[in-house]
Amino acid sequence: MDTVQGVSLVNQGDQLEQETWTKLQPYLSKYETGWRLHVVSLRDTNSIYLRPGIDSDLETFAMNNYTAYVNMARAFEKIESNADDLKYPEEIWANLQRAVEVAKKAADAFSKVYGECSRSETKINTLQLDNAEASIKI
Repeated sequence: MDTVQGVSLVNQGDQLEQETWTKLQPYLSKYETGWRLHVVSLRDTNSIYLRPGIDSDLETFAMNNYTAYVNMARAFEKIESNADDLKYPEEIWANLQRAVEVAKKAADAFSKVYGECSRSETKINTLQLDNAEASIKI
């Protein structure tokens, strides 16, 4: 994977990403773009794992970004399967709450790296994340 052109979650993502991306894409359309631009280059050659020795902030970004995806996939799966007639909605709530929490950490880590590289203030719009967090708290 010397280049990110042609790289896709369906073909080069991990097993969960490959299995869930087509269903989650309408809701998380920017995830693959961010993954392709910022995560693929951090991976070991021909591997889904991050290569050793990468900057800790980049690793934090990549890991939190993926953890947010995993939690969204789990929540979506529970909703879609109508698990126990949605008898335990707190499990879905917990997945959504965790997804927002780690997505904000990913944005913070990205902001830090961007600021250090560009020597300028980062302006990441987290309004939708903030709104999601407020909605989940309610």
